Amino acid sequence: MAVPPPGVNRREVPRGAGAFRARPRRAWWRGSAANWSNAPAWESGSPPRPARSAPGRGGLGPAWGAEVVSSNVVGYEKINLVKGYTQIGIQFQTVGAADGTIPLNSLSFSGLTGYDWDAFTMGDTLTIWDAESQAYATTYAWSGEGSEDYDVPANVWFDDSELAEADVDLPVGSSVFIKSASATPPQAVAAGEVLSDATSSISLSKGFTQFANPYPTAIKINDIAFTGLIGYDWDAFTMGDTLTIWDAESQAYATTYAWSGEGSEDYDVPANVWFDDSELAEADVTIPVGGTVFIKSASGGTATFTNPIK
Repeated sequence: MAVPPPGVNRREVPRGAGAFRARPRRAWWRGSAANWSNAPAWESGSPPRPARSAPGRGGLGPAWGAEVVSSNVVGYEKINLVKGYTQIGIQFQTVGAADGTIPLNSLSFSGLTGYDWDAFTMGDTLTIWDAESQAYATTYAWSGEGSEDYDVPANVWFDDSELAEADVDLPVGSSVFIKSASATPPQAVAAGEVLSDATSSISLSKGFTQFANPYPTAIKINDIAFTGLIGYDWDAFTMGDTLTIWDAESQAYATTYAWSGEGSEDYDVPANVWFDDSELAEADVTIPVGGTVFIKSASGGTATFTNPIK
C-alpha cells in the first residue's frame, strides 16, 4: 500500500490503491507567437484565447501574451480537475525562457473556490512537494477581486505566510497537487514552450520525490531510464524502492515496485523493471500526458526521459 510522504496531514492526502486516469487535451503551435489566430499553424485543437489579465495575474501570462518568437515547439494542455485531489505535471516552460521554468501564476485555472478574506476560511489549495525538506509547501486560491488590505491581486495563488501573491517558479518535470472543494470541477490550462533537449534527467532524493514527464507525451514507466534503484528481494520478499501514481477518480494511489537485479524464473518479471506485485509480473502502467508520480527511494538516483519530438 502506498504511504504519502511523512509529515503530510493524512486528511490532506489520502492513501489507498487505484489506477491513474487523466483526460487532457493538447494542441501544438507551429507558427510564431505574434499571431495566435492563424488557425493553419495549429496541428490540432483550437488556439486558446489570450488572458484578459496581465502576465502573472492568474491568466496565461508571458507564455501567451508576450511578443516572443520561439524556434521550439509551443503548445498547451487542458486538464479537468476533480472535486478532491488532482496531480498536475509541469511540461512547458515560459516561451523564450532559458531556465526551464514557468511561473505558478502564469498557469490558468477556472472554477476555483477562493480564500474568504472576511471569514479567513480556506478555499482550494495547491501544494508542492519539496524533496529536500521532505515536506509540502501550500499556496491558496484567491478567485475574486484583489485585496486592498493585502498585496494580493485578483485571481491568483497566494502565500498566506506573506499575505501576498505566491512567487513560485515551477521547473519543467515538477508537479503539483491541487485540492478542490468546488462542486463543479475546475479546469487548468498550462501553456508554453516544450523543452528542446534530446533527453532530460530528474534527480531523485533519498526519500520521496514527486515528478512528471518533462515532455508532454504519455510514457510507460518501464520506458524511463532509472539509476540508483534498490530492488525487491525475491528471497526475503522485502520491498525495495516504490513508484506510486495518484488516481484522481478513485482518490487513491496505485503502487509498483522496483526490481533491479536478474529476472525471476518463478515469476513473469524480467531484469531491471517496475513490477506489479498483485500479478507478480512486469507492470504495464502508462503515465498519461500531464500525469505525475511519486518515487520512494532508499538511496536516491536519477530518472531520464527521452524527447519523442526530436
